[in-house]
Amino acid sequence: MVLNNNVKPIALASHDDGTLPKTCIVSGWGQTDPYGAISPKLMEMNVTLTDKEQCAKYNLYCSKGKSRPGQGDSGGPLVCGCCTAYGVVSFMIQHPNDLPVVAYTKIPDYIDWITSTMKKALSKN
Repeated sequence: MVLNNNVKPIALASHDDGTLPKTCIVSGWGQTDPYGAISPKLMEMNVTLTDKEQCAKYNLYCSKGKSRPGQGDSGGPLVCGCCTAYGVVSFMIQHPNDLPVVAYTKIPDYIDWITSTMKKALSKN
């Protein structure tokens, strides 16, 4: 990987400030329509994290709305504020009579494991 103006490391959130609703950005190369191919260029969109008790119980942030990550965006970053990744696009729950809910794994809840895993990986090189 070559770092440049368009490719940079991002800070990982070490704590959750608990403020919801909150507008964040997700990005990826996933499908832009349900029957289409993956996007040839990196796409981004705003999502609003909602206060869902069920999501917090499972270390997740959730958003709900017509704008949502596409198939193939899983693993992409959920960026809130300037330049901090708070979550990872994880899965979507489709409700028959409502808009789908998108779940994002909370980085702050796993930051100790992420840090430990990265230190181990870097010490092997």
